[in-house]
Amino acid sequence: MDVNSTGHLTVDTFKNIFEKLKLGTIASSDVEIFKEVADFDGDGVISLDDFRKILTYTPGDADELIPPQVE
Repeated sequence: MDVNSTGHLTVDTFKNIFEKLKLGTIASSDVEIFKEVADFDGDGVISLDDFRKILTYTPGDADELIPPQVE
């Protein structure tokens, strides 16, 4: 999937993949949400480690990713 051999994927890459596989589109308004979900380390790109986490995500993992609410 890393056609440019950069070692990471961008949201634009995922947009193209989703469209080519007919999985729908990632709207401009959804880009930030996509980054929150897919860019686990927050560096602005989807690294191999981020991608592995996407593929191995199971319900309950979100508890580890979401910081506790401060009241």
